[in-house]
Amino acid sequence: MDGRLVLVSSFDPAVRFRGWRAMERNKQIYALADAALVVNSDYGQGGTWAGATQQLGDRGLGYVPVYVRSNGERGRGLEELAARGARRWPEPRPDAARKRRER
Repeated sequence: MDGRLVLVSSFDPAVRFRGWRAMERNKQIYALADAALVVNSDYGQGGTWAGATQQLGDRGLGYVPVYVRSNGERGRGLEELAARGARRWPEPRPDAARKRRER
């Protein structure tokens, strides 16, 4: 929007997509972020699970705090991430948006 853009990659943009490259990219995304919010994750598999558990594990990278969605139906993946130390995302109060509109 301000006419500025930063692209960060440890791989040439022309290389073919590979899952392991995406996993390496996750580390950079976490390192550049202020926080991570996991909205949904399978338990024990997939890039979302791997990225979050890398941050939370005993030897976790710990670049940023990891949050999990706290409202609606949550599957085993989100529950297990919370058990491993992910924080519950603070849901806004329903009346907060109304009060902002009334100002």
